[in-house]
Amino acid sequence: MFGFAGRIFSGRISGKIVDAAAKATYLKKIAAEHGWSLNEIVSVGDGANDIEMSKVAGLAIGFRPKKILHDYIVGAFDHHEQLSDFLIGSR
Repeated sequence: MFGFAGRIFSGRISGKIVDAAAKATYLKKIAAEHGWSLNEIVSVGDGANDIEMSKVAGLAIGFRPKKILHDYIVGAFDHHEQLSDFLIGSR
């Protein structure tokens, strides 16, 4: 996460950098904590750092995905409204 001094960007990074492996590990951890099967997990990603997470999830979706992710997702959306309608149903 970007660091701030008050409302001004400090130019520093704070917190941990979340890489592709960390995203996949986190999905597994959340599923285990809640007793969910990985097949019940939906991932939404946009690039190469989402490939491992997409492999772990039961359903992998792209949101404005880069070409490198296309082989790992079942579908893609370009607008927030499309994605939310898909995930929670039409309003």
